Amino acid sequence: MLDLADAAARGGKFIDIQVEQRPVLYLATEDVPKRIQERGEILGISEFPSECVFLHRFDPVDTLAIMREFMSSHAGQRPLVIIDTLGKVKPAKGGSQDSYDHDYKTLAAIKGVADEFGGAALVVHHNRKAESEDFIESINGTQGIAGAADTIIVLRRKRGETEAQLHMTSRDSGDEGSYAANFDGGRWSMPGGSLAVAARELGQRESRNALDDDSLAIVEFVNDRESDGYATTAGEVAERMGWDKKKATTYLGRLAENHIRRRARGVYGGLPQGAVVSEVSVVTPEPDETTQTTVTTHPSGNEPILEWGVNPKEQEQAS
Repeated sequence: MLDLADAAARGGKFIDIQVEQRPVLYLATEDVPKRIQERGEILGISEFPSECVFLHRFDPVDTLAIMREFMSSHAGQRPLVIIDTLGKVKPAKGGSQDSYDHDYKTLAAIKGVADEFGGAALVVHHNRKAESEDFIESINGTQGIAGAADTIIVLRRKRGETEAQLHMTSRDSGDEGSYAANFDGGRWSMPGGSLAVAARELGQRESRNALDDDSLAIVEFVNDRESDGYATTAGEVAERMGWDKKKATTYLGRLAENHIRRRARGVYGGLPQGAVVSEVSVVTPEPDETTQTTVTTHPSGNEPILEWGVNPKEQEQAS
């Protein structure tokens, strides 16, 4: 999420998609300033922009008040508040309160503040450890969480692997789809830099997972040659695999149904790019995981809870 916060504050790119510039408040409930700075350096961020404000020490009870103060200070600029993570700020459930009702009201209150000031709230939340066929059901907690959110995005990645899946549904834009994603060097990226290519890549990854080793080798060979501007024939596959031409022809014919394309009689190439078109608005991923200077106090009048304009490095030195 640090990569996204930096991109939004600068008006840069996140997962290779251009993000509109806006002021950002990052409620880092699980990180101290030193760790934020270290993770930023891994991402190549030597210093976060002044439009990106971090807060790591605050009373979770004050979350909505902190959001309201920040957003009111940046009204008209479509401010973004990132809450990392929901579990750290979620209020305790009353003994007689229904779990769905509790989850829904918690998210609805956060969304309500964002809507009030024309901003956006991005809430990071954990998935269930047990996988589910429906990615919405993989969200930890009740369906009240998904029910209150405008957009749900789930990132799935097996520990230690770079390849991942990004699943999204949005009731505002109507976007819904699944895409390939990569996680490398602490940064998320999307193959090809667009959702169209990423959707195609996910389909190819799933198809490759169902192939035997020989079929997979042929698909990769054909795709590599396609990238270099060459078509592929059975004779070239036979030479590459050490087979006779008849066996190579049989394999190519089977693979041409779903995994490669027949460009002409006896001539094959890689699949063309897909035509899925979509846009990402708000992201809620699975974790692995200046403006004016003012001081805002607790509603009760206690010690200051928020100081704008303090970057992680300065917070670490102050603490």
